[in-house]
Amino acid sequence: MLAIVGPSGTGKSTLLRIISGRVKEKEFDPNSIFLNDSPIKSPTQLRTYCGYVAQEDDLLPLLTVKETLMFRAKFQLRQLSSKNRENRVDSLLQQLGLHQVANTFVGDEENRGISGGERKRVSIGVELIHDPPILLLDEPTSGLDSSSALQVIKLLSSLISKSNEKTIIFSIHQPSYRMFSHISHFLILSHGCLAHNGTLESLEERISHLGYQIPMQLNALEFAMEIITKLQDKNHLNPSITPLLPKLTFNNQTHHHIMKE
Repeated sequence: MLAIVGPSGTGKSTLLRIISGRVKEKEFDPNSIFLNDSPIKSPTQLRTYCGYVAQEDDLLPLLTVKETLMFRAKFQLRQLSSKNRENRVDSLLQQLGLHQVANTFVGDEENRGISGGERKRVSIGVELIHDPPILLLDEPTSGLDSSSALQVIKLLSSLISKSNEKTIIFSIHQPSYRMFSHISHFLILSHGCLAHNGTLESLEERISHLGYQIPMQLNALEFAMEIITKLQDKNHLNPSITPLLPKLTFNNQTHHHIMKE
């Protein structure tokens, strides 16, 4: 599970849209993204492999949670019988912890419905219907209280622990300390450039090598935001840290899931 971190306006959402294939065909560079060492030729090919959860949901407020997932299943699981589609949705409701609100309206500002954390889980469920190997999320904890945000991160972590065939990439503005144990890698962006790519431990080592000491009241990621220009400058001098993503386990083999030239 990879978290893309960086100040506002640094390019996190843009990067996710490119990786997920949410760009026009004429704006796509077929030599910029590789999947399992093979070049991706078009954004349509990327959309086949990637589920994408936008920061703002577009759920229909007067549908129930189960109706929302069933509606999506009818489009993406046409090869399955109606009974099998319903079984898939019921299984997903259990997995997402939404079975208790399955028959509750999604709602919006004008219509009372489920909570913000539940809405986010429904949005995730919509993209998990066809079980994509790569799930991308833009600020999945935005607008949520600390407890709901942690619950979303735990849910994403559980998706990996139950199946080692899934890669999850998400942007987050400032993860709390309790989230760190669920996130394996961090990619820090600064003005669209790579400032760090690796584990939290490797970030702490880099900060130490730069001659800084992390204050007691801050964690390594918070302090990295304060010296991000130093990290970026140092990274330009280190050509060995060029992959956009680390090697991740996929289908019991090690691959470069996505790499930028």
